[in-house]
Amino acid sequence: MPEPRTAQFRATLILMWPDGHEEIFEGIAPGRLVWPTRGPHGHGYDPMFVPDGQEGGQSLTFAEMDPAEKNRISHRADAFRKLEAAFA
Repeated sequence: MPEPRTAQFRATLILMWPDGHEEIFEGIAPGRLVWPTRGPHGHGYDPMFVPDGQEGGQSLTFAEMDPAEKNRISHRADAFRKLEAAFA
């Protein structure tokens, strides 16, 4: 597949209230795919996914990152930040 091979991870949190009201919070981690795969951490597509906006212009896959750093910038973290902001 020719460059750019853009991709994104998405996570959706849905908070359901007993009265039927719901609130939806979507997190997105944009990036690109690389081949061959790189890195010993993570699972699934982590070894081939390079997230956008890494500090210092790095080009690490999620699987090459320290797990704490990956979790800080992930689509799941983005969704949880949005949920927290809604109730701050």
